[in-house]
Amino acid sequence: MTAYSFLVGVAVKSSAVLAMAWLAAWLLRKRPAALRHLVWTSAAASVLALPLLTLVLPAVRMPASGALLALVPDITFRTDSTASAAAAVRFGLAAQQTRPAPAHSPIDWRLFPMLLWAAGALLGVAQMVVGGRVIAGARRRTHPHPAQVESVALAEAIGVGHAVDVLEAPAGSMPMTCGLLRPVIFLPADAGDWDAERRRVVLLHELAHVRRGDAGAHILTRLALALHWWNPLAWLAWRESLKERERAADDLVLLAGERASAYAGHLLEVARALQSKPPVAWAALAMARRSQLEGRLLSILDPHVPRNSVARVSALAIALLAIMTVAPFAAMRAQDQPAPQATSPQDVEATIQPPPITRRSTWQPGNSPGTSSSTARRSCSKRLSSFAKRVPGGRARNMSRG
Repeated sequence: MTAYSFLVGVAVKSSAVLAMAWLAAWLLRKRPAALRHLVWTSAAASVLALPLLTLVLPAVRMPASGALLALVPDITFRTDSTASAAAAVRFGLAAQQTRPAPAHSPIDWRLFPMLLWAAGALLGVAQMVVGGRVIAGARRRTHPHPAQVESVALAEAIGVGHAVDVLEAPAGSMPMTCGLLRPVIFLPADAGDWDAERRRVVLLHELAHVRRGDAGAHILTRLALALHWWNPLAWLAWRESLKERERAADDLVLLAGERASAYAGHLLEVARALQSKPPVAWAALAMARRSQLEGRLLSILDPHVPRNSVARVSALAIALLAIMTVAPFAAMRAQDQPAPQATSPQDVEATIQPPPITRRSTWQPGNSPGTSSSTARRSCSKRLSSFAKRVPGGRARNMSRG
């Protein structure tokens, strides 16, 4: 298995996994947003595990059509046929015809898409690294926010079993959550000027991300997008994951007892007045994105939307289902179907057609007219009969004029 065929196999399998995740999310469109977000997170983890599983698991050979196998150039298509060597010799035919090998280019064209894929993946990973370093520097430089005291009681109310640090960010910045092992919340410095209700709903929303562990899901989905940046299905999974993640956090805020109309109004004002810088947004969970605001507001104000969270048993069941689906899928290898052997006919029927005879006048005194043409016909017939006797099992048909 070459590097190119390995990458092509991973690309095909990852596209199939993302397509199945899209179908599952569509079937669960009437279910809570937390369940759909779990589906997209499982799909991202499966896509990341595919290359490793493909290398580790034993191969399971599966027959495939030539159209699919043509994507992987390592497979050589071969057609075998049998022929009678004796017949070829008797007919004076060459048993094999040697053709000169085509000249190979010193540069393999498959190297260019591989390098392009690697360059895009490195750029995506570099963005994550830069964002993480910016956030790590901000955590070291900033000091606790005055809203730290309020967050303790709100964490207990929403179900977070430990204290979460609330740090002060520059004024006018978007509230956000970051951190995998030690999550923290960043609030803008001017959040002290907000009314108590806005600070409460903002803190509840960020604490909802901490309770759900969305920082880890964000890293998984972002890394899957970086490795499959060329795939439109990966961008679809990224957008849907962000949308369902924020809706799931909104549902927890509403389940904590906040009024839907008041929460929607505060969310609209935060999205209108505040913004996040790109390096931080690459690695942190911003509270609001203007591109997704309309759908979130409609979901918040709809009283018929199911808002219950996903139980641990359901999350474990979906994770096991994803593993059971991806593991055998990663082990599959395509192989060519054996081509049936072609049988040669036992007898070869030859039709012998001599070249046309050009009549020339050879009359001399003493010869009767037509003697020359009759002699030529008899000589041609003798040659045809002699040639036909050398053809095994065949018959000759005289096509001469006469």
